[in-house]
Amino acid sequence: MRTGRPSRYKPAFVEQARLLGRLGADTADLAGFFSVSLATLYRWQARYPDFGLAFAMGRAQGEGLEKPGMFRRATGYAFSARREYRTRAGEPIAADFTVRVPADPKVALRWLRNRRPETWCGEARPAAIKRAPRPPRPPRGPAPE
Repeated sequence: MRTGRPSRYKPAFVEQARLLGRLGADTADLAGFFSVSLATLYRWQARYPDFGLAFAMGRAQGEGLEKPGMFRRATGYAFSARREYRTRAGEPIAADFTVRVPADPKVALRWLRNRRPETWCGEARPAAIKRAPRPPRPPRGPAPE
């Protein structure tokens, strides 16, 4: 039997989280909307997978990441593969395995720079940085007498 205060989470929050994600809300905005702390919001996302998935999918739709290629590359993905080998005797052996492709930080950064340029672009970089000339080095070897 569970003890403690009952959770304020309601199944109706799933659709609200999806809509807020589509409007561009981040996790802090979502926590403020539901009047909970960030820790509670993260707990809800872990305990109720539909809630976390709805928010993530809403954000992906709102940010133009519904294109599978960019979304998958920015967040990482896994896929099943099969490889066939032959023994020395010539018998085929098939091996099924999972290939995990990590998230691509360059794609994620490109997405962040397009979505929130005021936060992620920073100031324009100069084309070339001019440095002061270095003083000449002293000659190597024994000092002339």
